[in-house]
Amino acid sequence: LEADSRYRLRLRAMLQTQQYPAPLRLLLFWRSEWQLQSEWFEWLLER
Repeated sequence: LEADSRYRLRLRAMLQTQQYPAPLRLLLFWRSEWQLQSEWFEWLLER
């Protein structure tokens, strides 16, 4: 990182349901309150 610079860090998590066991994939299909990705989180970094 360069001195006296600002940086923005953004992060979002996602579930890869293709790798889950079949019973859990079926549960995720029927449960609408499950979200497969999070909202974006953001931090400002200064050095």
